[in-house]
Amino acid sequence: MCFFLIGNVLFITRQMAALRENVPRNRIEYAIWDEVEPSAAVSLDTTVPGKYKSTVSNILSKHCTEVKLLSEDMIQTSSHLSKKKLKDLITKQNNEIFSFMGHSEKVPEALGVAETIFRRYGRDIPSIKIQPTTSITDDLKLDVTMDRTLSEFNDELAKHRTIDGVCDYISQTRWLSGQYKTIGEEVLRLETILFQKMDLLDKLHQRIPMITSLMHNDALPDLIDSFTKYAESVYESSHFEENYHQLVEAYKKWNVCRELLSVQSVMKKDSAEPPCSICLLESISYTIVPCGHTYCSGCSKKQNTTCFICRGPIRERVKLYFA
Repeated sequence: MCFFLIGNVLFITRQMAALRENVPRNRIEYAIWDEVEPSAAVSLDTTVPGKYKSTVSNILSKHCTEVKLLSEDMIQTSSHLSKKKLKDLITKQNNEIFSFMGHSEKVPEALGVAETIFRRYGRDIPSIKIQPTTSITDDLKLDVTMDRTLSEFNDELAKHRTIDGVCDYISQTRWLSGQYKTIGEEVLRLETILFQKMDLLDKLHQRIPMITSLMHNDALPDLIDSFTKYAESVYESSHFEENYHQLVEAYKKWNVCRELLSVQSVMKKDSAEPPCSICLLESISYTIVPCGHTYCSGCSKKQNTTCFICRGPIRERVKLYFA
């Protein structure tokens, strides 16, 4: 009986062992660190977007941008049309008012004459002490020759020539002095008119972003259209080609008079103080910074923003004292 029980226990034990070998075991296997590829590491930082999210986000952003631009071109609202009309007007008018300065063969077609001049000279400060290495005529279609001016002076001085050399000298000197004063006042007048026009255009240009950046509503297209008409009228009244040429020609004549009269002033030794560079009558009492040109009190007050001789900017005036 005992042997029978022992035999059954052994049989049952063998069966259970066989069952355990056939059943798959649930176990956790840990990989060795050296066997794991770096790219397989998982980041636990949820603030860093994964490569899928980053890729799809970038594609979606570019896609939506192109859709937006295409939809604006195909389905333009009234405000978009008004803004485009204003932009085209500004570009056209700028090219027109600067057309007399530009060399057509040197102007890039994509920029236009106005934008080319703005980029080249819009931020340049006039050179005071250093002579320019290149002439402005290399870039712009401007006249710097003095032949016609000198010819006009020779013709006028010839009218004051007689057989009496002393009287001729006195008559010509008086005529030069009168021309010097008259032309100098004309230069100041023309310069004032020119820069009044430039100030008006600058104010107009400063207001364009304010108008075009307003929030869209039903009244915005009408507002932009009205501003466009206003801008057109400002440009029509601000064409400065004739004014600019008149100013430059007057400045040429004034410099010729100044050089001729300065010869006489150098010969005078009756005053310890040098004469004013403008009127040649009063003694100098002020100098302009930074160029250093000197003037009497009256002539110094007539110059507001630019030096009358070198056209450089005026930062301040300094009183001069002679010991």
